[in-house]
Amino acid sequence: MNKLRLLSLDDLFLMRLLLDGATVTATAARLGVRCEGDPDRALTGVAPLDRAGPGDLSFCRGGRWAKLLPATGAGAVLVPAGLDVPEGVVALRAADPRHAYA
Repeated sequence: MNKLRLLSLDDLFLMRLLLDGATVTATAARLGVRCEGDPDRALTGVAPLDRAGPGDLSFCRGGRWAKLLPATGAGAVLVPAGLDVPEGVVALRAADPRHAYA
């Protein structure tokens, strides 16, 4: 049975940001983070690292989630300094990626 999940205000903020035709640059500016990569990449959704596609924004703080980073298909990932993203993925550098994502 599928469970219904209510959207938080944070989810609604990110959805609104993305529905406004966000680029990586616009998203970085709104979140107050530094962009490393293609500044014009369009973002159309938000997804976990293991389910993200080329138009999705995701995040990784490191730890156990870092093992998913090399295989992610995300277009952009919020990551801390020192955590490398795969070739072709835009890194959005944040001191605390989870806080920036929320």
